[in-house]
Amino acid sequence: MTGIGLDAFIHTPTGRQHTQASVTSPNNRSNRSAWVTADRSRSKPRDFMLAWGLDVTHVDAHMGTAAHPRYLPDLLELALTQGLPPLFPRQTAADWQAAGLTGEDARQAEQTTFQLEERGVPLVDHLRMLPLDVGGDHAALTRQMLRDLPPGITHFILHPAHDTPELRAICGDWPARVANYHALMDPALRRDVQNLGIQVIGYRPLRDLLRQRMAAGEVKP
Repeated sequence: MTGIGLDAFIHTPTGRQHTQASVTSPNNRSNRSAWVTADRSRSKPRDFMLAWGLDVTHVDAHMGTAAHPRYLPDLLELALTQGLPPLFPRQTAADWQAAGLTGEDARQAEQTTFQLEERGVPLVDHLRMLPLDVGGDHAALTRQMLRDLPPGITHFILHPAHDTPELRAICGDWPARVANYHALMDPALRRDVQNLGIQVIGYRPLRDLLRQRMAAGEVKP
């Protein structure tokens, strides 16, 4: 899965790197970073993708920063003109308020959900994230979260990092990040995921579905 994440952070064994675009290579083996600006012309993101030769799968704004009505139209325009699904979860106004939006902004975000669905844009149904406020056995916690998943497509967020002196110096929540890492490296967890009947996908199937719909004229302008 290769995604452009506007204004993101990457944690590596050498510490924290601030970037305005985080990219995970298609083979999921290495992280890369580069500067990119989401402007109205969309030329910089497009040039960025072409220069790196990346098979980009989706557009993502770090921690939902672009969910604000001031920025959301440009983000959606950037994504859809490139045939890329935006990370925009199917949430109610109450969900958006719980995430920190004001009442009116939350209602606008909910309305955007309805509009995207009406246009035929595939969306994720749920967001889940491993905690950053506690360390310990995150493998057991992940298993429980997976057992409790509702039907649909869930975007599962984690912040894995190696335990290094640099990480401990930079991040007060380093125990949780290290616990995230060890949980997802647990071979038993992969078997449990399979036994639970969960199908693990990236954004590529959603991107391909979006592009198929666009080619068939099923996505409204």
